[in-house]
Amino acid sequence: MGVTNFGNAALRLRIDAVDAFSTPEGAFALLPPQRKSRDLGAWIDPEKSTLVVPARTRVSVPFTLRIPTNAEPGDHVAGIVATADGSEPSKGDQQVAVNFRTGSRVYLRVTGDIVGQLTIGNTSAEYLQVVDPFRKGSAQVDFQIRNVGNIRLSGTGTVRIRDVAGRQVGQPASFTFSDVLPKSRVNESLIVQDVAPVGLLRADIEITPVAPVGVSVSADDLTPVRESVWFPAFSLTVGLVFLGILLSTFFWWARRSGWWRRVLPQRSPPSPTDSSDAVVADDEYLGVS
Repeated sequence: MGVTNFGNAALRLRIDAVDAFSTPEGAFALLPPQRKSRDLGAWIDPEKSTLVVPARTRVSVPFTLRIPTNAEPGDHVAGIVATADGSEPSKGDQQVAVNFRTGSRVYLRVTGDIVGQLTIGNTSAEYLQVVDPFRKGSAQVDFQIRNVGNIRLSGTGTVRIRDVAGRQVGQPASFTFSDVLPKSRVNESLIVQDVAPVGLLRADIEITPVAPVGVSVSADDLTPVRESVWFPAFSLTVGLVFLGILLSTFFWWARRSGWWRRVLPQRSPPSPTDSSDAVVADDEYLGVS
């Protein structure tokens, strides 16, 4: 591995080998400094753990690779990283410690039983509403691609929406993905356009794995993988209009049929009182004869 200092001052670097993985967004990443490498990163031993690189100079860094006898077949990925410890100012004139890292990727394939296999998990779908009841909406489909094999895999995929009769609704959404590392998971989210709100719909997800160039993999492993998820698709605007019509019809019927008078209790009017009796009662109370 070679390290080049393009700056005008010498750099003091720390050299490490670190295991790699695929992030949920599909990017290549290395373990953070606080996590210990247990795969290829642990098998690589740089000749020097620290290195001073003069300004505008390139320095070669030899390393030794020791593969365990019980290493699993398949792809193992790591990075040899050069780290410069520094600091940057923050609010209040305080200094924050910052690690500047750069490195080279290392790919190793151990011979043996090669398995290239993907699965689909964490599937979900929802209908995205539109205000205009005469326009079609869209559907958002989320899922996770999981590499359960032992080699890195790329591939292509398609998402289709179908109704309960199996008819396609909307335009299919296609996508590609690359280098999902073994034991890694990558999240995908796609929008399928022109989806009509016709009740219960099904999102069909299909991905086709592609092995790296020069790797011999069983044809059964590279067959398309499929997964489906059901979701409701109703127009909220049309539903509110329908509910308004239903309530208006009910109130009209209740008024015309007298339903309110039959259901709700009626108050009885007070009985009239004879005025002469009231006068007599008052006289008796006052003691007048």
